[in-house]
Amino acid sequence: TGLIGPGAATAVPAEGEIVNAHAAGAIKDRYIVVLKDNAEARKPGIARKLADRFGGTVRDEYGTAVHGFTANLTEKAAKRLAANPTVDSV
Repeated sequence: TGLIGPGAATAVPAEGEIVNAHAAGAIKDRYIVVLKDNAEARKPGIARKLADRFGGTVRDEYGTAVHGFTANLTEKAAKRLAANPTVDSV
């Protein structure tokens, strides 16, 4: 007794949707991440923090027309990043 058996629930990381993931001209494992317009998303270093958390690398950061960044990520990591509450879209 007290052991976790085959019927035990396992936490599965949340996944969000990647906008136009398989569109013509899409570059494999390269994503544009748009952040929400809130205090958390405006913190210095948030792009690198999020990319690091999901195993990615920030390529460029943006803050004028759109607040976000481009990153190299696996598709699975991009879906998990898309579910992050700081992210508006991937």
